[in-house]
Amino acid sequence: LAPVSYFNLHTTTFPTLNKLAELYLSMSSASIPVENMFSTTGLILDGKRRMLGPDKLNKVSFIHDNYNYLI
Repeated sequence: LAPVSYFNLHTTTFPTLNKLAELYLSMSSASIPVENMFSTTGLILDGKRRMLGPDKLNKVSFIHDNYNYLI
């Protein structure tokens, strides 16, 4: 039994884990999300933020991509 299927069967027992499983365990392997990531990174690294280090850029990108889940 696949993890996503397991949590779908037990959604009433584990509602939060079911949402997380659907979000993280069923991600697409298409190239569109990768292209979107590079586009977002390009928007973050505008003229004023060219000196952002990779660690801080990863954090800003993570917040940008997951903002809807944080509120």
